Amino acid sequence: NHDSASITSAAILEDELFLSVDNTFQNGEEVFISYGDLTNLETLCNYGFISDKKTACNSESIDVLMMRQQPVKVTISSVDGSLDPGSIAILRSYLASPAEISAKENEREENGAKGTSLSLFASPISESNEEEVFSFIASFIDEALYDARSGVEKASEKNDDLVERYLTARAETLVKGLDFVKSKFPGIEY
Repeated sequence: NHDSASITSAAILEDELFLSVDNTFQNGEEVFISYGDLTNLETLCNYGFISDKKTACNSESIDVLMMRQQPVKVTISSVDGSLDPGSIAILRSYLASPAEISAKENEREENGAKGTSLSLFASPISESNEEEVFSFIASFIDEALYDARSGVEKASEKNDDLVERYLTARAETLVKGLDFVKSKFPGIEY
């Protein structure tokens, strides 16, 4: 069985698969291997189970959509609700005004900093841009939370325990994501 915390290695020798685990087990104890850093959605869809353990790989993702822009997949940690910095940088770039971009470029030149255009957005552009980015993300998290909670109700009505457990865990992670946003911007509107 799968346990994402299990350090597993595999080798094929003479057409046989050998798995080894860096754990010590007692006689008769169940041995777990890791299928990799998979989210609960991936294990549900590909293997038909979810993990109840709160591990770093059990993150959730939402797609943030904007007109005339590529969708941005925002990953939310199930551990603390934090959002991945790469998606925040992309959204900063999408929502920054030309004046904010120019000011940030000038600041970078004055400091002698170099890097890619995306690295320009690795840190906040302005307080207003940052609040707009997090408000925008919060609105998509809130919508996904509504969908997850509705799905829990439907799964419960159909006695689909596996989907109900997955959507319950998804909702918990989304709540953590909203709490993370609210901790950065108390009273934020979305």
